[in-house]
Amino acid sequence: LPTGSISYVSYVEGEFPCYPRFLLENGHKTIALHPYDPTIYNRDEAYAAMLLESTSERFSGPYPVLEGGWTVAEDGVLRVDGLIAAIVDRMEASREAAPDVLEAARNESAALFHGTLSAALADWVERLVPAGTPVCMAGGTFLNRYLASDLPRRLEKMGFSVHLPKQLPPGDGAVSFGQCAVAARRLASGSESGTTSF
Repeated sequence: LPTGSISYVSYVEGEFPCYPRFLLENGHKTIALHPYDPTIYNRDEAYAAMLLESTSERFSGPYPVLEGGWTVAEDGVLRVDGLIAAIVDRMEASREAAPDVLEAARNESAALFHGTLSAALADWVERLVPAGTPVCMAGGTFLNRYLASDLPRRLEKMGFSVHLPKQLPPGDGAVSFGQCAVAARRLASGSESGTTSF
């Protein structure tokens, strides 16, 4: 492998059958177990995010968007307090429900989270980024299939050109590479400190 390659990112494409998925699709409950130190892969955070994503995928139909589920403050800070409060209320109201009703509420709440977060991020970019500016997306958030497809679609409809990593994974590797590219450009232009506009 070339230096820096990550085989399961660079060479594995598409979906592959696996035993846990086969069991899940045939009505069994499955869990993910990993025996090594959880901090190395940030598993506590990563597994929760994967569970939220997989739960949303059980929702049928377009993902809903909670109007008023987010705010953008004058200082540019995006807050999703309204969304979180609405999801907590929905789940509290379903706590004593029959199992199928509870599962439907979970699926819809996860879809609501994704749909609203995507709409909120698009609104945030539209407010803060000049029209027509290229938007580059990287970070572990864009391992999420829904956000990696829906957010670019929303931004492109607003007139932005959107770029996602293709030769690198969208997580820390792409972020670090982007930081190196910015540093190299600053050094080449003679600007070793301060802010440079691109």
